[in-house]
Amino acid sequence: MKYLSILKHINSHTLSPKRLLNRFSLIKNYRKMNAVINAFPVVLQIEVTSICNLSCIMCPGSKLTRPRQNMDIGLFEKIIKEAEGKSELAILHLMGEPLVHPDLDKMIKICERANIKTVISTNAMLLNEKRQEELSNSGLDTIILSFDGAKPETLEKIRLGAKYEIIRRNIEQFLKRKNRPHAVVQMISFDLNIQEQDKFQKMWKKYNADVLIKPYTKWQGDQGKINLWNKADSSHLEHKVCDRLWRWITIIQDGTVIPCCRDYDASIQFENLKNNSISEIWNNDSFKKFRLNHLLGRSKCSICKKCDYNPIIYDNLVAQIGTTLFDSYSILRLMYDLNYQIEE
Repeated sequence: MKYLSILKHINSHTLSPKRLLNRFSLIKNYRKMNAVINAFPVVLQIEVTSICNLSCIMCPGSKLTRPRQNMDIGLFEKIIKEAEGKSELAILHLMGEPLVHPDLDKMIKICERANIKTVISTNAMLLNEKRQEELSNSGLDTIILSFDGAKPETLEKIRLGAKYEIIRRNIEQFLKRKNRPHAVVQMISFDLNIQEQDKFQKMWKKYNADVLIKPYTKWQGDQGKINLWNKADSSHLEHKVCDRLWRWITIIQDGTVIPCCRDYDASIQFENLKNNSISEIWNNDSFKKFRLNHLLGRSKCSICKKCDYNPIIYDNLVAQIGTTLFDSYSILRLMYDLNYQIEE
């Protein structure tokens, strides 16, 4: 019965026949494990910036060898123009802090005009009153506010360069606003803050926001220090085919398309959207070859072999039907309602 909470998140995307047919085609291609996909990705993960103001111990961002820059807003507009009427959700963050980008609110408005839902995740250090006002008037649908320690010494140990009091004040001010987007206050769960999770929930539950404990991820599993915080064995996922290669497209700040968000340093690249369309890259030879290699087992792909992402829809017919009937934003909100505790 708890899954019925998704009904309150039904929106125009859910009921659109065109988008419903697109989702059906994506799941059909996924079930058949087709390397060529005759449908458009429903989720755009767009790195609006690769610049970050912090250095967090559970993030591989400090290891980036690629340029740290903001995405050109003209390129962003080109991407959204092609996705209009097809994609349902734009996740506007990857390795950088989205509030670094001076035109973030304009980018969100571009998505709103294209009827594409938006979500950002921020460490909230830059969420001053000016940015609060901009985001509240931008049409943003969901903002994830990261708060990874209920005590100052814990948060500042996890998020190097952060100031606990500034972040707490910014989040509290934002949550008190009447005209703001849906908010999620989130803690990533691992050894350093596990004893503070009850205090974290009590701290934020008085506000009109989702208060969530997010499972830790080890990304693509190639950073030893990060992996120490997550000792879970992912070998059982060897032949669980990742649905994101069939449903999402991930774009870094210079317009390069990569396999997924876990490839944080863009070690595998599928051409650039400055000179190509999403549709062209989605089914080009490089992307098709990557999907075919992934089908042979995760160990065949460098970024997948140690990845701990568990695709629930792989062998769950009910989840496949749900992913077809409901749009990506509704499913995202369901995950929040369930506190990420999706049963397999």
